[in-house]
Amino acid sequence: MNNELRDSILKKNLQRLGVARATIDALVKQPRPDVQISVDAHDQPSFMLNQESVYPSGNTLQIIATESAGLVDKKNPALILFFGFGLGLHFDFMRKSTNAPIVVYEPDLAVLKEVLSTVEVELENTTLVTNTGHLTDLAQSILTHNSEDMVAGALPHWVQRFPVEFEQFKQAIKQASTKVELDHRTRLAYSAEWINNIAENLPRLVQMPHQESLGEAFKDKPAILVGAGPSLDGSLEYLRKIKGKALICAVHTAVKPLALAGIYPDLAVIIEGQHLVHYFEGFDGLENITLLPGVQTHPEHLELGFRAFMSVASEGNVVSDWLKQGFGIEPLRSSSSVSGISFSFLHSLGCNPLVLVGMDCALTGNRTHAGGSIQGNMRLGESVENGRMKFFDVEAEHTGEINTHEVIAWGGEGTVLARPVYTTYRNWFEGASQTWASDRKLINATEGGARIHGFDEVTLAEVFKAYCQMGVNPEDAIADILAQSGSPDPLVFADCIENELKIIEQAEKVGLMADQSAVRVLLKLSRKELSTVQKYLDQLAHEEEELRGLTRQTRLLNTLVGMRAQDIVAEKCQSDDRVVLTMYSVKQSQAITGLVVEGSRELLQKFRPVIQEIRNSREKGKH
Repeated sequence: MNNELRDSILKKNLQRLGVARATIDALVKQPRPDVQISVDAHDQPSFMLNQESVYPSGNTLQIIATESAGLVDKKNPALILFFGFGLGLHFDFMRKSTNAPIVVYEPDLAVLKEVLSTVEVELENTTLVTNTGHLTDLAQSILTHNSEDMVAGALPHWVQRFPVEFEQFKQAIKQASTKVELDHRTRLAYSAEWINNIAENLPRLVQMPHQESLGEAFKDKPAILVGAGPSLDGSLEYLRKIKGKALICAVHTAVKPLALAGIYPDLAVIIEGQHLVHYFEGFDGLENITLLPGVQTHPEHLELGFRAFMSVASEGNVVSDWLKQGFGIEPLRSSSSVSGISFSFLHSLGCNPLVLVGMDCALTGNRTHAGGSIQGNMRLGESVENGRMKFFDVEAEHTGEINTHEVIAWGGEGTVLARPVYTTYRNWFEGASQTWASDRKLINATEGGARIHGFDEVTLAEVFKAYCQMGVNPEDAIADILAQSGSPDPLVFADCIENELKIIEQAEKVGLMADQSAVRVLLKLSRKELSTVQKYLDQLAHEEEELRGLTRQTRLLNTLVGMRAQDIVAEKCQSDDRVVLTMYSVKQSQAITGLVVEGSRELLQKFRPVIQEIRNSREKGKH
């Protein structure tokens, strides 16, 4: 096969499998390994690597078909994760049983390039990744919108050949499941609080410049994203030198340790809905900082004495929907974390390079946070068991336990302990580095903590010398731009909210109809009137389908009741009796309908006054 044909096959396969730009660049550099791919006289494939057979000999296709069927048959998975691409044969057989997304992790780039340059694959809804961070991020994003189970499998020969990478694959799956469950609990606990905050914040938010207000003022300028990891203590000297020569953006936990060192970041970001004003107390200098509040942040954060405010909205947020509908403003990507939305914002500005500092994603030196931060007194103690560590606050004498695991340390030598939630943040950064953020130079200048694959590891001193020579003071430039910048038209914003409330109002009406139908069905079933119940069941099914269609159109309503409804659906009936099962199903649906009706009424009552306040403020502004 000539090189031109090989390149053509490779290009087609990479497009079909959604391979990330960073992976494609890495594949180009791979040498040709000792690989032989062929088909024998009985149409059985042969895949030899270094003179060893990757697939079992004999009836190879039948064995692969059996392995694939055992993984997916009758399981109805929401997601399939697989270790080792091979020749892609397992996925051909899986597609006969399921349409679920398949995400394949392949650790050997050289072999992968040879396979994809030799064999044309036509796999639908299949994504190929070569980074566990990208794998975890994809798994999280898919499972977040689907509560069904995922299944995982592996190419047997690859398990033996890459034992370390296989363990990393398993750990990535665990991290994805942990993050989805954590997000579920968080949304369940805080959704009502977020909605309340959004409603209270909106009249202020519509008067603020938004996340695109800075335009291209910092395009191709260096940006430093500062986290509050323990390694921040060792970076303060050079951050002081960098101030005024690069854009410095700090997550809210890092503002206090920076300010106590006399360093005022140009930007600070907070998205949390809890009351966290204490993160900005005990020091002077807020008047030097522009705050970027998330739309669901606590209202009192908008009353603090910052120099200016500029609102930010991440993907999956109802206000982001309105901004996109009304003004074409694209939402920021986020990992449901302040570091994620901060990184996405700097990327949206066109900053280059993007530099991480204090982003340990690990328990560096048995500490959780930098000195001077709110959690700066936390220390790890002795190991308990199964990766659990004791921690204590050296001042408050508070103690507890956390889960930990080992990850590769910054610099690549040795390991460092990390908490599972820290690793989900690291995975998100790694996924970004392989996909949408691969168009920039990415640098991790934390000089401690965990290695973040996809980021160059460079000292902050080297970053300062190579990049930090900006001619315009960022702090003053931001203030000048925002002083002249407008905010979204309040009336357009009000219209966007009103359109969503109309859908919610309709959902309430249909929900009440569905509830009445459910009552009739349950009454007939309880009386064993089975011959006449079907038309009422059909009517109920029609109303429930209409209700589902309406709720899919309103993120506001889904934010308030979606997770609660999922918990109701998760409950299963243990009986095999058809009538009992039907009654149980109807009662489940009735409970969900009740949540929708109650949630609709709450939202209508809460947001109608908000619309009026926004419209009134616009009218007052005219006069």
